[in-house]
Amino acid sequence: MSNRPLFHVGCGNFLFTEEQLRQAKGGMALACSCGAMSPLVVKYLEDASGALAALPASLALRKDGEQLPHLEFYLGFSDFNCPAKTAVEQHLRELGSIAFAECEEERCREEPDRWKEQKRWRKS
Repeated sequence: MSNRPLFHVGCGNFLFTEEQLRQAKGGMALACSCGAMSPLVVKYLEDASGALAALPASLALRKDGEQLPHLEFYLGFSDFNCPAKTAVEQHLRELGSIAFAECEEERCREEPDRWKEQKRWRKS
């Protein structure tokens, strides 16, 4: 059995191994320290096709007009860049997802600042 590490496509952080994923019968609920509430994981950050395979099927099954979560829900708040993240962000945008900063709702536009403040508070 492979014990290959799996990385969050949004920030590049190691989250868990393939073996740990296999042992998580019934699924895993996790968030990433970068703020992603449903982080997408990949084996190779350079492989965009692997990242697209990590997208949840629920995105394709959503009802017409149903709002997708903001990009940060999957990608978190990070300046990290890699081919996998670029491909996932582009695909999520094609499905209708937008960043908090692009949202019409003021509370959403303020979310990145709230997240940064929480992170600063946790460090102190």
